[in-house]
Amino acid sequence: VIVVRLIILATLCQLGNNACAHKSRETHTAQRRLFFCGVPQMRWNSNGNRDNIPVDQIRPQFSLPCSAFNHVCIWHVHHPCVIGMQYKCSHDYTPAWEQRKLGDCFEFLKNNTLSRADLNGDNGTARNVHYGDILIKFGDCLDGERSDLPFITDDTVLPKFAGSILREGDVIFADTAEDEAAGKCVELRKLPKEPTISGLHTIPARPRFPFGTGYLGHYLNSDAYHRQLLPLMQGIKVISVSKAALQDTHVRFPGLSEQTAIGSALSEIDTLITLHQRELETLKNVKKALLEKMFV
Repeated sequence: VIVVRLIILATLCQLGNNACAHKSRETHTAQRRLFFCGVPQMRWNSNGNRDNIPVDQIRPQFSLPCSAFNHVCIWHVHHPCVIGMQYKCSHDYTPAWEQRKLGDCFEFLKNNTLSRADLNGDNGTARNVHYGDILIKFGDCLDGERSDLPFITDDTVLPKFAGSILREGDVIFADTAEDEAAGKCVELRKLPKEPTISGLHTIPARPRFPFGTGYLGHYLNSDAYHRQLLPLMQGIKVISVSKAALQDTHVRFPGLSEQTAIGSALSEIDTLITLHQRELETLKNVKKALLEKMFV
């Protein structure tokens, strides 16, 4: 009886966390659409329904101006397994978003052509950002202090890229992939103490003027921007995007304070997604252990 109860409890917990993790990802996608495409008023519960949530469980988290729909109020629902975001419009005017060509907003840096065989996880004088990690391992923003960036084995490589050592706020595009993920990028939030340079099949870019922390990583990976890259991609088995193609795409951005607020809101969702994914992995391990003990 105890074993059966444990199985039922583990199953229920896993289902609950699955719902939370799925809804977290869905909320992040919807938030992106809201900020970068202007989708109004959304609210969800853990079952995917837009039903009524008790008023006492809704608290204003923060508000920020947004020209796409005048004024945005972001609300957080304090309820187990619920992420609720409701957006309301008010005020008649806010400054318009600016649109410029990417080439006018960024200067491109040099990248190396080192393969995985030229990297190691133990020691070296410089770190490297590989395109495979951008496509698979990293999210929209990279905290290099926690991401275990690989070291470059050959210490003579770094002096050749003295003018292209990466800084916080730089973005790196992966220019090659096996599908339409080509063009995915990462914004560098924090970097390790060792100098870091951009690696194989990457296009590192440095903003010519300040952007709000987190804004570029989320915006440049949004559908609103990535759709511009689709007709510019080349190749059949391997898809690539050139530096010249990136230069002619358009970047849209609001004022600096609004950029920072948008980056912060989406980064909070990223953190919540990571938390639920870890909980889900723990529950999977619990289930695996129970099955191994019961069926012997």
